[in-house]
Amino acid sequence: MEDEIKLDDLTIMEERITGAANIAAFLNCSTRHVRRLAQRKGVPIFKPPGDGRFVAFRSELIRWQRQKSPLCPPEAA
Repeated sequence: MEDEIKLDDLTIMEERITGAANIAAFLNCSTRHVRRLAQRKGVPIFKPPGDGRFVAFRSELIRWQRQKSPLCPPEAA
């Protein structure tokens, strides 16, 4: 069943994360990488029309992150 609800989906709030820096902090990657990810199809990071800031929802990022591995490349020291 594709639309099966998981316990995680019930316990994770649909928290909106605004701004490339905040999304990068959540994903543990750079803001530059967030901008590149937002250009890819199927990535739950977007810019609403008329707004210059990136937006994502925590639960969507977690769900997407579980499907992709590795999400972000390690940062250069």
